[in-house]
Amino acid sequence: MPIAVSGAAALGAEGVGGAGALVDVVVTTEPTGAGHGRTYVAAAGVPLLALTPTQDGLEGAATATLALTRGQALRLIAAESFARQLTLLPGG
Repeated sequence: MPIAVSGAAALGAEGVGGAGALVDVVVTTEPTGAGHGRTYVAAAGVPLLALTPTQDGLEGAATATLALTRGQALRLIAAESFARQLTLLPGG
């Protein structure tokens, strides 16, 4: 499943950006009302199939294709509609 992510530059710097690497997908939500946003791991240790930098000029922005379970895919589809950002971190 392809998703738009930030943090791709960090993966490349750590030598983890290649296909087959395991990554964690971290979701940061927008604040609600007077409260704070939330950051949590939505999918841990998922295989990265491909990572393509975007051409929009944002540092570290990319499209990641991940091998997700159905449940993980549904969580990330929902997160894309309300999250401030989705970030990839080296995982395991």
